[in-house]
Amino acid sequence: MRPADLRPVFRPLLVTLLIQALVSGAAFSVPVLAPALAVAFEVPASWSGYYVAVVYLGATLASAAAFPLLRRAGALGVTAMAALLTGLGLAAVAPGLLVPAMAGALVAGLGYGLTNPAASEILARGTEPRIRAVVFSLKQTGVPLGGMLAGATVPRLLEAAGWQATLLMVAGICLLAAALLFVPGVRIANVRPERGDGAGAAGALRLVLGNPGLRLLAFASFGLAAMQLCVTAALVAHLVETAGFSLLDAGLLFALAQGAGVLGRILWGVVADLIGSARRTFTLLCVAITLCAWALALLDPAWPGWLVAVVCIATGGTALAWNGVYIAEIVRLAPPHGAGAATGGALIFTYAGVVVGPPLFSVAADLAGTYAAAYGLVSLLTLGSVALTLRVNENGPARHRRT
Repeated sequence: MRPADLRPVFRPLLVTLLIQALVSGAAFSVPVLAPALAVAFEVPASWSGYYVAVVYLGATLASAAAFPLLRRAGALGVTAMAALLTGLGLAAVAPGLLVPAMAGALVAGLGYGLTNPAASEILARGTEPRIRAVVFSLKQTGVPLGGMLAGATVPRLLEAAGWQATLLMVAGICLLAAALLFVPGVRIANVRPERGDGAGAAGALRLVLGNPGLRLLAFASFGLAAMQLCVTAALVAHLVETAGFSLLDAGLLFALAQGAGVLGRILWGVVADLIGSARRTFTLLCVAITLCAWALALLDPAWPGWLVAVVCIATGGTALAWNGVYIAEIVRLAPPHGAGAATGGALIFTYAGVVVGPPLFSVAADLAGTYAAAYGLVSLLTLGSVALTLRVNENGPARHRRT
């Protein structure tokens, strides 16, 4: 792939990537602020885990409803709606009341869940099949980039202005971004899916469940999403409690994993396009993620620091980096002009893994008294993902969509 190959889709890619980064960073500003918010709300800092679960519940609901929204408002309109809802949801946390804050988490989740179906509909038009995986992988770097942006800026805003002003500033940026999407120099084509498959909230589910390849991919994503959130939520604690690292060193290793996730999303997209198969690349990722889960389950204080660092980088480069190739394969298997509906339907199962996986992980860790057993349990889910992806038909639809 040459840089010139990206020229026809550069502006849509840039717009969708930036919105993904903004919405992701905004939606997870609350977990970054968890210690300060815990004092203000008079709850344990761990309550942020429930906030994240509600965010993903909202994302699941939004994925189910994405197709009719895309039909009515168009992909650009839904992208603006995503930024708007995320900003409003974040602003609902500012009054310092628990019930409005959790309602705000649901609203922010609705915004978060609309980004991928809208972006799929936008990018599927005019993206050459031979660069599809790298385009969607580049777009998906917005998720870890948003997390890095929140981690780098939100604590500093907290020190300068306090938690309420911080939340309102981030919310205001989201609202501004929603408006800027319609400025002539920024505006991109407001494409709409055609009527047919997925024409309704339940239609997206029927589309995925009725297509063997999409169904297998969606089911496989459940285990990968569970692993991704378990790494994000528990890696630092696992390194401290199991391997004996200091909190500072564990934080540095976590940052390495996140950075590897950003680079990995791009690398795996390039690999998929070079070998001409997002499906085989996705299967390879499932195998690698399972091996990383086993490595985390076997983590031992006697391991040298360099080996632990390698495990963390490998985990970040796989367990935090599969999403772009996954969505590229969904788009490949989707019916004509059904990329948004297929993405929304498949992500229902993906977000279900996010909602269900971390609580199961916590229960396993509590019962066994160790994170090792919990990662062992998650590895069974990712092993199931391997088995499912091996059954996906390599010769499914592979169309070149144009406006």
